[in-house]
Amino acid sequence: MGKRKDDDEPVEVDITTNQQKRTKDLVPQENEEDIKDEDIDKFCDELNEEDNEQFESWVKLIEAKLHSNKKKPK
Repeated sequence: MGKRKDDDEPVEVDITTNQQKRTKDLVPQENEEDIKDEDIDKFCDELNEEDNEQFESWVKLIEAKLHSNKKKPK
């Protein structure tokens, strides 16, 4: 097992997903008009099950947040 710090200091965690890394490689701050259909096809082909699971997690979090906002009285 690795060493563990028990000093209650915040620990930096890299939460960058494979999809985010590939997106940055594919579209490094380009204009939307400059993106080619081939680039989109390549990006879609590289998506995997891990990316799908991450997407589903995001959808559930967003839906839960939106649902909880509807319940709050104004």
